[in-house]
Amino acid sequence: MGVSTRLTQKRHQVRAIIVAALVAFPHFGYSLLANTNFKDPQPEKSKPLTSVTTAIAVVAPGAEKLELSGRFKQDSTNYSDSIDWIVKSSEGAVVFVGASQVLSLALKPGTYQVSGHYGNASVAEAITLPPDTAVSINFVLNAGALRVAPHLTGESAAPQPIDINFFTDTGQLIKTRVAAGEPVKLFAGTYRVETIYPSGNVVASTIVEVKAGITRAVDISLHAGVVEFPLLSGGAVWIVTSNTGEKIILLPSQTDAALTPGAYLAEAKLGNRLFSKSFTVQDGQSQRLTLD
Repeated sequence: MGVSTRLTQKRHQVRAIIVAALVAFPHFGYSLLANTNFKDPQPEKSKPLTSVTTAIAVVAPGAEKLELSGRFKQDSTNYSDSIDWIVKSSEGAVVFVGASQVLSLALKPGTYQVSGHYGNASVAEAITLPPDTAVSINFVLNAGALRVAPHLTGESAAPQPIDINFFTDTGQLIKTRVAAGEPVKLFAGTYRVETIYPSGNVVASTIVEVKAGITRAVDISLHAGVVEFPLLSGGAVWIVTSNTGEKIILLPSQTDAALTPGAYLAEAKLGNRLFSKSFTVQDGQSQRLTLD
């Protein structure tokens, strides 16, 4: 029997093993799950399975390997950004944990539990690596990213610390306290972006759409002014009341606040002394209160 004949028989045997593996694990696909901590995904609602591209090659005994990667959408020719991977053996032992754009692992033949996280787009699949085989799997993530850049209107308004929260279209919180301009990886779909100034009463909510393969920049202009309050000793705090009765309590360490336009009354009590100051906030302007 010639070398060519033996190699042909070897390939037929490997193909038979692979077919058996595909019968045992018919979905070389994955479930897209929404989660809050991006480590232990919990399904928010059922998502359709997304296709994968699988390449299989015959290798010498002991050279078996599993290669994992992803792309943003079905027709994309480029790999996605780094994906957080967790690979476990069939017994549950962790084989690999880490981030990689293209993960290549030399592994013994067997079945492995593979999970990957790209923001709130997650993959989870049992993959069988047959003997004398290299398996390469490229997942379709159907994901993109958002960069949110909120700012106060008016150049004279001083910059303020800000928190940005991301919610799904069903109201599930998936990412909290994101910094302005920070890219957030997301499964394609519609999201609600909530912008909050921790010091003050400025809150804005915007509906945005994430498209697969696109990093979208969203500019949010917020109508507000910045007010600087006198620093009081003895742990006294300012309580600010709007003309609608809304109360904003500043922490002792806070000396300024972003406030929506309107009329306000600021009060602070220090011992037996009561400080009181009426003021008006205009859109896009900064001001410093002084005690009479």
